[in-house]
Amino acid sequence: MKRHILTLAVLAMAFAACQNTNSNNAQTASETTEAAMMQDEKPAMEAPAWAGTYVGTLPAADTGGYVTVLELRADNTYRLQEKAADKNFKDEQEGTFVFEGGKFTLTSEKGEKTYYALKDNGKILLLDKDGNEIKTELDYSLTKKM
Repeated sequence: MKRHILTLAVLAMAFAACQNTNSNNAQTASETTEAAMMQDEKPAMEAPAWAGTYVGTLPAADTGGYVTVLELRADNTYRLQEKAADKNFKDEQEGTFVFEGGKFTLTSEKGEKTYYALKDNGKILLLDKDGNEIKTELDYSLTKKM
């Protein structure tokens, strides 16, 4: 009888030891997987300060101005929407841009280029067809929406 009890006790300890090893192996595997996933994660890159949506009304000779919304995305793509303030005119275009030397060169899907300059206090300024500042008293700036 003592022999049966001793055998059962040994088997119980062996069984418990096997389960504990499996539990430890599972925990170690889980920790290893977690550590590997954390290494693979790269810190989220912050969007450039200029990325965002700019709005304003740009002057025009033939209308009360163009209500303009320009979205500059961190992946160097843009979306430009214009609507005449007092006429039935709407235009929308998308494309890519390059930011260099404080200036944005927007290239539409049709290949047309438009230029803007980054200014202080969350503004960008529409430039002429050659990428130069327009000499005028009129306000050609768009303000970044916060």
